Amino acid sequence: GSLASIDVASANPSYSGLDGVLFDKPQQTLIQYPGGRVGTYHIPGSVIFISKLAFSECPGLTQVMVPARVSRIGGSAFAFSKSLVIVTFAGDAPHADPEVYGNADHWTAFYYPGTKGWGKTFAGRPAVPLQR
Repeated sequence: GSLASIDVASANPSYSGLDGVLFDKPQQTLIQYPGGRVGTYHIPGSVIFISKLAFSECPGLTQVMVPARVSRIGGSAFAFSKSLVIVTFAGDAPHADPEVYGNADHWTAFYYPGTKGWGKTFAGRPAVPLQR
């Protein structure tokens, strides 16, 4: 919970780091966000998959901005992130494994009007269109 940054050697053949966050080498999969960070995080536009437990146990995380390319979110991705209140999705509703939010039950999913696949809830949490 106090880890503030994850550093990866540039020569690592499998993993990469960007601004202290762990990704696969091509930065299409967000593997782990450091639990000691606080505030808002904007996921890079290259990401298409958020791994299981990627944002779990991040007590100071309050908001996550998800780019349009994200098509899948792993189970318990936001589990136990008790300060998380807003997750904003720029694209269509991604496939979400069960229990994406697991014990982080205070957040709301916001999405842009005109995107597809959204209902009144997302992974059991309220889903609300953004007002422009």
